[in-house]
Amino acid sequence: MDYRPEPIIAAWRPLNLPADDLEWGLVAKIDQVEAFASQEKLKNQILTIGLIIALIVIGFSLILSRSISKPIKKLRDATIKLGKGNLKTKVEIKTGDELEELGNSFNETVRELDDSNKKLTESEESLNAFLSNSPIGVSILEGPEFKYLRINKKLADLNGLSI
Repeated sequence: MDYRPEPIIAAWRPLNLPADDLEWGLVAKIDQVEAFASQEKLKNQILTIGLIIALIVIGFSLILSRSISKPIKKLRDATIKLGKGNLKTKVEIKTGDELEELGNSFNETVRELDDSNKKLTESEESLNAFLSNSPIGVSILEGPEFKYLRINKKLADLNGLSI
């Protein structure tokens, strides 16, 4: 502290003067605030730049996470629709990466499921037409106990069974 109640930084050194019997010294002092002003300014600049960089990184992270999660949410929603039996479900993902490939694979799988379902429906219709129009009694049996799976009207009438 100096004559004002302000913290200071001081240094002194004795002066060896040959012609003098007095012991002289030199004192240099500066206020702490003034001495550390450039350090304080640098600290504030570093903190400001660090905060700006952190905000930029957070912004890019949010953009990146949304660019990844949005296509995944589209696939999830489409999968739920497919699970409910909607074979016309399609997903449009244009990311130019593996997520787009996954979306395209999903669409191809849905198309193949739809084709298989159509073929199965056609086969069932053909079987029903055959059973209905057959001039003889026909049945489809299952397992070693020969349980009836399908039976046509002709065979049901011959055996007194109801369809």
